[in-house]
Amino acid sequence: MQIVESRRLTGPSLLSDRVGAALEAFFTPSEAKSAVVDLWRIYVREAMSGLGLPDPDLFIRDYGRAVTLGFSAPVDVLYSATNINEWALRKAAAVVSGLDAASAESDWSLLEPGLRAETNLAIRVLAEEAAVRGVPMLCDDVSVSLGYGVNSVTYKKDELPEMKEIPWDRVGLIPVAIVTGTNGKTTTTRLAAHILMVSGHQVGASTSDGIQVNGVIEQEGDWTGPGAARAVLRNRRITAAVLETARGGYLRRGLGVLGCDVAVVTNVAKDHLGDYGIDEVDAMASVKMGIAQRVGKSGTVVLNADDRHIVSRAATVLAKVVWFGMNPKHPIFANVFATGGRAVGVDGGDIVLFDGNHSQRLVRVKEIPVTFGGTAGHNLANALAATALVWSLGVTPEAIARGLLTFLPNPQQNPGRANCYRVGDVSLILDFAHNPHGVAAVLDFVQRAHPLGRKIAIVGQAGDRDEEALTELAKSLVDGGIHSVILRPVHGYLRGRGEYEIPEFLANCLKQLGMPQSRIAIAPSETAGLDLAFSQAQKDDVVLLLAHVERKQVAAHLAQIHAVPDSIVSGPELHSTC
Repeated sequence: MQIVESRRLTGPSLLSDRVGAALEAFFTPSEAKSAVVDLWRIYVREAMSGLGLPDPDLFIRDYGRAVTLGFSAPVDVLYSATNINEWALRKAAAVVSGLDAASAESDWSLLEPGLRAETNLAIRVLAEEAAVRGVPMLCDDVSVSLGYGVNSVTYKKDELPEMKEIPWDRVGLIPVAIVTGTNGKTTTTRLAAHILMVSGHQVGASTSDGIQVNGVIEQEGDWTGPGAARAVLRNRRITAAVLETARGGYLRRGLGVLGCDVAVVTNVAKDHLGDYGIDEVDAMASVKMGIAQRVGKSGTVVLNADDRHIVSRAATVLAKVVWFGMNPKHPIFANVFATGGRAVGVDGGDIVLFDGNHSQRLVRVKEIPVTFGGTAGHNLANALAATALVWSLGVTPEAIARGLLTFLPNPQQNPGRANCYRVGDVSLILDFAHNPHGVAAVLDFVQRAHPLGRKIAIVGQAGDRDEEALTELAKSLVDGGIHSVILRPVHGYLRGRGEYEIPEFLANCLKQLGMPQSRIAIAPSETAGLDLAFSQAQKDDVVLLLAHVERKQVAAHLAQIHAVPDSIVSGPELHSTC
């Protein structure tokens, strides 16, 4: 038996609505997993009772040779809860295997001192009072906060005021939206935040690039987990928040927000499989929809009518659903019209708000900058999702239209997402697309926007993808009409692999798919890849830098080679949907 990960659950999660602890353990075929788990449960309850803690709710996920057992615990003793979980598992495994359980019993003596040091009854009392008053409370290792944004107060955990000193009359909520899905989360989040800002809000947002307030990055890095949500929601300058929510933080710790007004699921595709027992796309769809279920019954869930994984699970949503999609003749839209529901779609080249039998045209698709004249179908979908999000928060159609028309696909407003340049007579596009679904979408856009010239891709991939995922990535490049590929390691994301292990594997995949060796190269970095690509490029060729993460280095390099912004492209529109 091996402990894979023992962790705190600091918010609502796939496992439970409550905070607590969870432990994932792996068992070999020769080990009696069921017998160990049965005792493990018993010892958790015994430990909680013996240490004077409340009887916990237990929850178990069993997947193959692995199992995760978790349980609820008071918010102030989550580290102790993880220790209890580990102790209970070790004792159960020792007993079942017939080994001397004395070592596990001796560890019991270590649990009580840690619990005593961690216990903070004032936090528990405050949590109970906040729940009674309907005020959200966020807690981490350092701080406790009540309310959100401009209506929040934050205290140090060891300096909590008396209950009567808390300004209960001014703590409360602000509009909060979360955005999840496989692809499109960041652009949808940024665009929604921009529209809210145009409508008059002071907006906090968290994305995989950082935390921003009113469009200005204040903390760089991947901020898509629960810590990001807490950081945004504790900012007393903001009156609304849009939180990109990735599956990793949700599966590991839970959400950083107790509830929200709107949740968006952009799409579900094959990526990041294999963690926490999520091995299939269907299971990932359940994870994404589980995040959306954190919307209360009075809130709204925004769903993609063009995604079958989402559509098949829509009936599980308890809140009101607003659909978005690019085909107004979709059966889902017909149901919306018949039942008085809401949807956002495309008709006659316009983005349209559908409210029952009533409709309102917002703006021409080709005039929305991020759609590049209607050629970028994936960004049109993102625009529809963002529109549905802010419409559900009460933003007026006029403000939505202004926001859509003033959000630009440049490094200032949407860095790393379809940023376009010209280097002489060659086009360059920088994008974060890194999985087959995302790469296919970007390549479709490129072929529409730049029908002339060869397409040269500079590609990297993180080391945690399995061989099947890597093979599918290579296939998406070939199917997308890429002429030649320059492969590179993604430094900082090797995840235990050798520096060139992923590039070399992808190179072999491309050769097996029929790409000549002469069109495949390997470079040590993004900037080296750019140099190699431009040395090969001819007039009207397009260079694509995908899975783009070396932002500062590339920005400096582009200045050296005199790259100029080029956000205006021409090509065939998406006539079938626009």
